Amino acid sequence: MKQQVGVEDIERDHWVAWVFDLMGCYTSARTKQEAIALLPTGIATHYSWLEQHGFEFDHTREDIEFDIVESFKSYELEDGYRVNAFFEDDERRLSNPEVQNAQEILAITRDELLGLVRGCTQDELNRENDQAAGGSIAKTIEHIAWAEWWYLDRLDLAFERERMPADPLEMVAQVRSDFLDKLLIFPNVDRITTLNQERWSVRKVLRRAVWHERDHTQQIRALLRDHQSRE
Repeated sequence: MKQQVGVEDIERDHWVAWVFDLMGCYTSARTKQEAIALLPTGIATHYSWLEQHGFEFDHTREDIEFDIVESFKSYELEDGYRVNAFFEDDERRLSNPEVQNAQEILAITRDELLGLVRGCTQDELNRENDQAAGGSIAKTIEHIAWAEWWYLDRLDLAFERERMPADPLEMVAQVRSDFLDKLLIFPNVDRITTLNQERWSVRKVLRRAVWHERDHTQQIRALLRDHQSRE
């Protein structure tokens, strides 16, 4: 099974290799070559992750192959905004089976996030840590919520900013509920927008939203592990 992959430096010294047909499957590293080198392990690990959650596959790990079909070098505008990739694959309309798959993947990623923070005390959530997005786990959760809102806003599908709750867990709950509602109409949306020289589509929004939650969930897991090791 040969997977098509797009590679980009999504941030400075942060390269991501996206496996287009495996939602939520990516590798990341400081260099393009390192991100590509991680792909065999990353794809195998992704399959194992899905199998742990009840997915079944009719191939073996030895079947894993990939092609790098696109590479994108991001660039910054004068205001500091970094323009990220719009791959050729991002132009494809989502199918109904892909939407169903997205619902399942998003349920898994959300369960993993909430499973990590559900038992945390308020002090643990608010504890300052310069390794966390925003400076704490609570701020990281807020960041996840606002990013998912922002992705929808790229397609003019987000709710009004004023409706965002103040509590971090309520924020991610409300944004995800809205995202899932919008997901149901995604197969019928062909919209491609351009904001700050960056192009957006339904497929790109979904790709980035799944990645972003997984990436920061891994960060929170590492922070909690570090907290526990110090106690």
